Amino acid sequence: LQGDFLANWKGKNRYIMLVHCFIYSGIIYAFLMCLGVASIWCFVILMCSHDIIDTWKCGEVKVLDLEKDITTITKLLYIDQIAHYFILICIFIGVVL
Repeated sequence: LQGDFLANWKGKNRYIMLVHCFIYSGIIYAFLMCLGVASIWCFVILMCSHDIIDTWKCGEVKVLDLEKDITTITKLLYIDQIAHYFILICIFIGVVL
């Protein structure tokens, strides 16, 4: 859901991070609307959680040496993705139940 520009700049520019979060949240929200289960709270939770998770990850990656710390960066990316999937699973469980 992001190109090189967003991937490279979201950790350096707050506006770019918010645009990235808005695009991600909007796509998931549109999918929920198609299912007829969308709620504004779903969008708010998606937007806020995505911002928190990605801001944390970008902050951690910034202080690492990209060549020396590739294992740590890989672990951070896995944690990032697991956190995003966890939020999605919670939202889908919440709207179904």
